[in-house]
Amino acid sequence: MITSLNVHNYRCFSNYRLSNLKRVNLLVGKNNSGKTCILEAVQLLRNPWSFLSVLRRRGEVLSNDNGERSRTECDVKHLFRGHELQEHSQFYIRASHEDLNEDSFEEAICFAIQKNHEYGEGSLSDEYEDTLGNELCFHFNKRMQGGVDFDLSSSGGVSQKEFYRHLQREPNDDKPPAVFLPTGSMSSSDIISGWKNIALTDEEELVTDALRLLEPDIERIAFVGSESRSAPEAQRGGVLVRMKHDKKPIPIGSMGDGIWRVLALAISVIRAQKGILLVDEIDTGLHHTALAGVWRMIAITAQRLDVQVFATSHSSDCVRSLAEVIEYKEIPEDSVSIQRIERDGEVAVPYSESEIVAAARHHTEVR
Repeated sequence: MITSLNVHNYRCFSNYRLSNLKRVNLLVGKNNSGKTCILEAVQLLRNPWSFLSVLRRRGEVLSNDNGERSRTECDVKHLFRGHELQEHSQFYIRASHEDLNEDSFEEAICFAIQKNHEYGEGSLSDEYEDTLGNELCFHFNKRMQGGVDFDLSSSGGVSQKEFYRHLQREPNDDKPPAVFLPTGSMSSSDIISGWKNIALTDEEELVTDALRLLEPDIERIAFVGSESRSAPEAQRGGVLVRMKHDKKPIPIGSMGDGIWRVLALAISVIRAQKGILLVDEIDTGLHHTALAGVWRMIAITAQRLDVQVFATSHSSDCVRSLAEVIEYKEIPEDSVSIQRIERDGEVAVPYSESEIVAAARHHTEVR
């Protein structure tokens, strides 16, 4: 479990540190303060190959047309503070961990812009030669592992083809997952894919119980769709629920955003077993009366499945509901932290469980 995190030259942060991290961590702060950047930093630390999805999620892409074909490239300069690609530019992310046996260790990842040693050598096949238009390359190196160089195009981007060329060489292993749940929640195909490992297990009832936080009359849930991503109109298709007094099941999409968000949260925390769950704007689509139940479900499940949670929010209701489940001892003791992110500072302001409860009682602003 990560106990402290240091972010250097990543996006808006020059040098930023979070400490006293717990099993469940709520990141609060003003708009554009860097809360989502912290989530991304944790994701990159756990899986540096996720830089492609990090950039796509923000729409940080380049569209190039060379006269014969067009392609989309990831615009990696936005990962660096100042949005510039210069030789020797770098950012790194470092974390201190403590495992279940209370043994401590460190983990670090460094991304950099370096000289492209293959530039002009024509060492790649013709299929990839158009990436050799830049003297610089995008490089990452994770401690105790070898580094990886991605050729940059003349526009300063990494093509998807270049990314997957390297990924094919990456050995398969059982890395602990880092599951990222964005503000827009999950697509139907991702929901159905996640359900495959949950169906007919003890966790299946957990998902149904989570939905009952918003709609107590839900009896069962069924997944009848495929993982195809080709039908945008089926964004929430393929999932049915049966209600107590209705003979016919109804599409879950008929029940509103909150139900879909809770479904995504429940499936995501299970998928993140022995890893990390990252949730952007955790209260999206949820009424304040449902938040305490959602926090209870996440905190208890995270403890049982050995998941560490990092979530963001702007909502005072989200803070108060978290304080409520702490005060009434409905979740494991000493498992929660609030971290106030301040873009112009150097350290996050941590709040312990007792301070969270006291702030909620006295209506003290922690956001």
